[in-house]
Amino acid sequence: MADIQQFIQDLLSSDNNRRTAAYKELVAAKDAALEPLLAVLGGQNAALRVEAAHVLTQFADPRAIPTFINLTKDSDKQMRYWATVGLGMFKGQAGVAEALAQVARQDSEVSTRRFAVQGLDRMGEHAMANDIRLEMLGSQDEQLAREAISGLAKAGDTRVVEPLISLLNGKPSNLLLAFALDALGKLRHPRAFEAIAPHVQASAPYRRAVAAQALGELGDARAVELLNQLKHDSATAWEEDRGPKRSVGDIANEALKKLGGAPAGDKDRPWWKVW
Repeated sequence: MADIQQFIQDLLSSDNNRRTAAYKELVAAKDAALEPLLAVLGGQNAALRVEAAHVLTQFADPRAIPTFINLTKDSDKQMRYWATVGLGMFKGQAGVAEALAQVARQDSEVSTRRFAVQGLDRMGEHAMANDIRLEMLGSQDEQLAREAISGLAKAGDTRVVEPLISLLNGKPSNLLLAFALDALGKLRHPRAFEAIAPHVQASAPYRRAVAAQALGELGDARAVELLNQLKHDSATAWEEDRGPKRSVGDIANEALKKLGGAPAGDKDRPWWKVW
């Protein structure tokens, strides 16, 4: 036990190697470390509480569930974050899904809310997660809106289609527009073509390119005529540190290949998903 207490104190060591070694020793000790770590969570040392919570997320021990649930209401945002991460490790345990749902709807921190929804998915609570994502679509926080769009599209949940069409009729940022168009393309909904097509004529090259990319995903033969109009468009769509400069024409030609059944690799994927 003395060693366990020392390892716990070493979690705050200024020596990175010592701190890392303490973390590994506590994870390896697991059963012997559980109660001492839980005791730290009830203490007053804020920094040590955070480190102890971090270690406990690696245990996936059901005995920690009541403590994690209580910590989702803690005043310290880091404690709420690690409690949410910890709860996401469990499946089929009483009260866990409900606690995560509450965090996803009410926590003040966007990253914690996102982890809560993702935790519900990992637990197999897909219906609950997607219901919350539908609520998030109306959020003023763009990160939450993007999380909602990508999650619902991945789940094939067509309830997102009408909100996406409404979003496109507004004035979304470039990145939010890219997520919305990509989602509509992947969902292959009957209304998607009419929603995506106008953006092929956008004045901004980036928007023309993401519309072309979405049409390639959609698989609708009507897209061929629109994409042919863009295949010689030399305007730069985007240029990122981790990828080459791409023209609108490059993206349109890749979309045309997809419509022709050619396989697509990473170079054909949206840059925000290649990373």
